Amino acid sequence: MVKLGPEKSYHTSEKECLAILRGVEAYRPYLANSHFTVVTDHSALTWLKSAKLSSALERWALKLQDLNYDIIHRPGKINVVADCLSRRPYNEAPTIQSVSTANPTTDSRLESGTGFDTDHISISGSDKLPDGSLAKGLLGTATMGDVNLLASYINEINKRTRLMAKALEQHGDHVSSFMSLVDKRTTNLIDGIQNNSVELLAIANKFQMSLENTQ
Repeated sequence: MVKLGPEKSYHTSEKECLAILRGVEAYRPYLANSHFTVVTDHSALTWLKSAKLSSALERWALKLQDLNYDIIHRPGKINVVADCLSRRPYNEAPTIQSVSTANPTTDSRLESGTGFDTDHISISGSDKLPDGSLAKGLLGTATMGDVNLLASYINEINKRTRLMAKALEQHGDHVSSFMSLVDKRTTNLIDGIQNNSVELLAIANKFQMSLENTQ
């Protein structure tokens, strides 16, 4: 029990009684309607209900009088558990406050945790497209189906990215690297449309409309 201010000058009986009072007050909701026994190694406290007391002891005894309890004496040498607990450091800060480990967010962790492949979906014939751009427009083979597929894919990335970010944030992970990666992929896809030839301008406009309609 920590002793502050005038408590340091209390004599032994007052210190022992104060310890009982604080313990009882901490558990009063459980003790109020029950009979309980206080075991102490300070024999003088067994007379707490009957002996002539100092003003401090009388005041504390009044706070305990509405409770149904007995006080018995047990020498410290056979009351070793309580004796040991009484010497426990009070509110001592632990040597180690917290332990954390670096757990970077990776595509493989995201894939295993969500079941979603973070790599881009395969597009038929994509290995024939220069630099992965939407060269189908140059070849005259791009269709609205291709545009809708790309729009749906980008929307799916954005939707799942928000869900992943929310889930990872709750676990204290960092998502900035993954968010940057997805933003870069999405930007590159859109830039691939906008930077192609004039022939792709109409497809880019249709793509933008399709993207807005599918969100």
